[in-house]
Parts: sequence; C-alpha cells; structure tokens
Amino acid sequence: MDMFITSGPDFPPNYDAMDLTLTPWGNLQIDFSSETQAVANWTTSQAGFSGGSMDIWQIVALSSGADSCISGSYGSADEDGHGISAEVVTVSGVEMLVVFWYVYLDGQQVWLSGLGPITDGVATVALERFSGVDFPPVFVTDEVLSQHWGTITLQFTEVDVNVSWDSDDPDFSDGAMVMDRITTLAGHVCQ
Repeated sequence: MDMFITSGPDFPPNYDAMDLTLTPWGNLQIDFSSETQAVANWTTSQAGFSGGSMDIWQIVALSSGADSCISGSYGSADEDGHGISAEVVTVSGVEMLVVFWYVYLDGQQVWLSGLGPITDGVATVALERFSGVDFPPVFVTDEVLSQHWGTITLQFTEVDVNVSWDSDDPDFSDGAMVMDRITTLAGHVCQ
C-alpha cells in the first residue's frame, strides 16, 4: 500500500481540513504467515528514512463480546484527515477499548493512545502521548518517552461516536465532537 506523511492542520476546534498536506512517503507490504504473525516490508525515498523489514505479531485478540462490533475507524467529513481507531479486546476476561487518535498540533502529527474498560458502548480512556524514538531500524525501546495527555470519553452508536476530551496538556484544548463510522471489521457488524 502507498504511504504518506501528513501535516498542516491544528488541533480541534481549530482544525481546518484545507490545511492538510499529503507527502508521499513510500510503500508498505505486510505478509502474513499466520493469523497472529507477519513480516512488514517497506521502501521509501523520503529523506531521513530507510527501507527495511521487521517481524510483527498480534499483541491482543479482538473481543467476541457484545461491544466488539464497534471496533473500526471513525472520523468527520468536516475534518477529513484526523480520526480515531478503536478496537475492543479482552484483557484478563474484561472487555477493554484500545484507542488511537491521529491528530495534529501546530501542523505536526500527534498520535494519542490508551486502553480502558468499555461497558454498553461507553468508554473513558486515559490517553498517552509518546515521543523520543526514531523510525526502524534505529528504534530503541528504552528511548520511548510517555507523557499523560488527558482523558477521552467515547459513546458509540451503530453509526457514529460521540467524543469528548479533557486534556491535561496546556497546548491542547478540551472539547467534543461527533465522528462518523468509516470502517467496520469483517465479521463484527453491529446487529
């Protein structure tokens, strides 16, 4: 698949999709050897990156519980270019929501992530912001820096998610918005 680096917009409510720039990065190919293991291969001509390959594997499995059907990606047509990836997984017998929010601050990419319990389609998750490392093959796990960002509350319906957030980072504002469902996972459609 073709890969891009995005830049330009700011964090909501100052997000403007007209500011979004897509810069071609290269290609990614994932070859699965089983349901839980694969090899990622990439090529790039982007300065500061090199082509490479690495083994990857599944960390947790999708839940088969009642909330599993909300797993997928969410975004807003009015704010194309940022959104949320949500997956319901089972950890020690408890349904949890893994959340990744791909967004921006001052035109630069910010990825926020967290894990929290989900019940009846509602989850409040503490989010972290990670930094400090380089792209593989020079990625060093011990150099990962984690900073608490704040919390996000997601209330899922069959077609969208109501998102509200409280940031503890003074560079980000608190807010709320509705994001539409963009994708669903095969075999996990809400009935």
